[in-house]
Amino acid sequence: MVAQLELGARALTLVGTHPVPPVNRQYVQWRDRQVEALARFSGTATTPLVLAGDLNMTERSPGFARLLREGRLRDSRVGFGVHATWPVRLQPFLIPLDHCLVSPDVTVLDRRVGPAVGSDHYPVVVDLALR
Repeated sequence: MVAQLELGARALTLVGTHPVPPVNRQYVQWRDRQVEALARFSGTATTPLVLAGDLNMTERSPGFARLLREGRLRDSRVGFGVHATWPVRLQPFLIPLDHCLVSPDVTVLDRRVGPAVGSDHYPVVVDLALR
């Protein structure tokens, strides 16, 4: 999902995404292609951009590094902790699959993991401001 929000005189592009889970070789390829397309799209954005969703990868994935590099994005977790979100029912074995990435003109004011809401993922709550 891509939305263009008008915030007063400024615009913000919001991308909500959920690449397929890497459950087999074919799905890994599909997920990686989706992430490549997200990186290309984000890297050419002309407005501040927020990309958020269950990316089905951790920060250690080569695809994640590529998304940050080619998409010109920053991980909103930096300075706030690991923020592992999945799977809810296997505490303490959670991993961070849910992400919020921002372009350089977006400031992360706060970031936290919310309470269980009935999903197998904990929600991510991020407070942002445009520079």
